[in-house]
Amino acid sequence: MNYDIALNKAATFCASSEKCEQEVRDKLQKWGTGSSDTDKIIEHLITEGFIDEERYCNAFVKDKFRFNRWGKTKIAFMLRQKGISADVVNQAIDDCIDYDEYLSVLTELLAAKKRSIKTDDRRQLQAKLYNFAASRGFESSVAHEALKELSKNI
Repeated sequence: MNYDIALNKAATFCASSEKCEQEVRDKLQKWGTGSSDTDKIIEHLITEGFIDEERYCNAFVKDKFRFNRWGKTKIAFMLRQKGISADVVNQAIDDCIDYDEYLSVLTELLAAKKRSIKTDDRRQLQAKLYNFAASRGFESSVAHEALKELSKNI
């Protein structure tokens, strides 16, 4: 695929929704674009504002927290898998997630999960809820606080 066609396709790809550099690189490779053309296209897309890692990170964090209800750990892991620097990831998480809302979301998730767990053993229930919080990417300190909050409301 020649440079101009690849550039237009990549720009259209980026215009449809936020994309990070790695996603565009992968798509260009899939289309069979050479590595030198890929670098030029990526550079052009960054210059023109089609690719912006910070903007992408902010959108990703907001979406995954609000819609998927993921914790900070899982969100950060997924963003690092996409090749985004830890500084950009941490800044986006700090900017986009309010701690009180974060704790509230986890407490709601744990309350819903608790209704589906069939056990009379309090320790086993706590362990299952804690594991559930960890699987959603919530830190242990937040999970502990949410479990404390949940036990107050019983």
